[in-house]
Amino acid sequence: MSDPWCYGRRPREARLGIEGSYDCRVVLRAEGLGNETMGTKEKFWYRDGSGASWLFKFARRNTGEHWSEKIAAEIGHMLDIPCARVDLATCDGQPGSVSMSFVETGSGSLVHGNELLQEVDETYPTVRLRGVSKHTVGAVLQRLKGVDPPRSAESSLACAADWFVGYLLLDAVIVNSDRHHENWGVLQLASGVRVLAPSYDHASSLGRELTDGERQRRLETKDPAFEPSGYVSRARSGLYAEVGAKRPLHPADAFRLAGEQHPAAMAIWLSRLRDTGFGGFERIVARVPDTMISDTSRAFTLAVLLAARQNLLDHSNSVPGSQS
Repeated sequence: MSDPWCYGRRPREARLGIEGSYDCRVVLRAEGLGNETMGTKEKFWYRDGSGASWLFKFARRNTGEHWSEKIAAEIGHMLDIPCARVDLATCDGQPGSVSMSFVETGSGSLVHGNELLQEVDETYPTVRLRGVSKHTVGAVLQRLKGVDPPRSAESSLACAADWFVGYLLLDAVIVNSDRHHENWGVLQLASGVRVLAPSYDHASSLGRELTDGERQRRLETKDPAFEPSGYVSRARSGLYAEVGAKRPLHPADAFRLAGEQHPAAMAIWLSRLRDTGFGGFERIVARVPDTMISDTSRAFTLAVLLAARQNLLDHSNSVPGSQS
């Protein structure tokens, strides 16, 4: 069964020597197992032909939430950051994305960050997602002590917190504004062991909320505050530097603050970012089908990625072992 959203022209891919457009799944609402109530977007779970569970999310009108989710996950995989698998998809002719469940049926459950933090602070506000200054970088890293690193994790990153530093690097690269306390967690295995869950839910990134008109104006402006680098500089994460802080940290500052506590991990992640080269980002963005992303959105996404990556590398000179 074909879907007109999923196929586009491929001259850009041929020029860059890449494999071709990402596949796009066609999901039938009748296959749904039930709605997912967590979060604000319309979404539902379904099973594919192999029995794997997937979460379909509709992209809200006039947003790029479908392509931002896919691009973010692919960048994570390129940097060897454990991320949920994401595919582009449509349902009822509407664009969206699907994320494969990383919780194995009957073998455990996902414990979200707010639940973990309340275990050590009974006054922690679990219900509110925004403006929770107790959701600090230090509190998260401290809570991850005693949690196992992701499965098949390499030995140079010794603990779950080292890997979470990588999650924060990804946030900084994609300008993720949604790392609130329900957008990270651990897998509680049936054996009682807790393992850091893959990074997930990255749709609130890469300027996905802007209209193409604003993206074009930002690409054409000569005002540094309005151009893509200015957009990157004003980003905010869902993490704070300290309890009582009035504003959350910039995603890059959250990464750097975590790196101060885990400098060896910070150096490893920065080295991976530098060694990847910007061509890897270009190939990922180029593989999104033309029918899923406009040329303007594609150009703005690349400009944001370039500015965010350069910001991280420009400020890495003082990090021991991070320089080439």
